[in-house]
Amino acid sequence: PADLSHRGRAKVHALQLALRTELLACKDHKEFWDFVRKDTDPHPPKAKVSLTNLSADFDARLNFPATMPKSFNSDQPAFNTRMARELAAEPPDLS
Repeated sequence: PADLSHRGRAKVHALQLALRTELLACKDHKEFWDFVRKDTDPHPPKAKVSLTNLSADFDARLNFPATMPKSFNSDQPAFNTRMARELAAEPPDLS
């Protein structure tokens, strides 16, 4: 059928018209290039999994286990805690 080859074309034309209208409404070069770069510049990818979904996994990996394995150096966590207390709360500004 002839109408199948045109499906979605009106939507595409409406989008093109809206973008063209917005582009032509730019008042100066900066506004023009800001509009162009908004869609053409790379953007950081969105996370596929939220941080809250991973928090249980992070807690298990980053905190000490409830019972230490025999192969684990039992003095190391206490040493790490003492060393962490020596760190500055905020690093000095070296700029």
